[in-house]
Amino acid sequence: MLKRVTVKLPDCDQESVIVFAKGYREPKKENPKEKKKTKASKGDAFLSTDTRLHASSIIKKYIKR
Repeated sequence: MLKRVTVKLPDCDQESVIVFAKGYREPKKENPKEKKKTKASKGDAFLSTDTRLHASSIIKKYIKR
């Protein structure tokens, strides 16, 4: 589930986008020794200053980093 909100940052007039994602998980690392279970987060937020991007594109860019 994704929710996209446009906001203005404090002390400047630049608009930004906050994407709230429920059920987002970091990509799994290929490490067979690590067998810990990762808990699903209750929610995550992603900030982007590129207001033209779609919510899913913001998350894809974040994952690539």
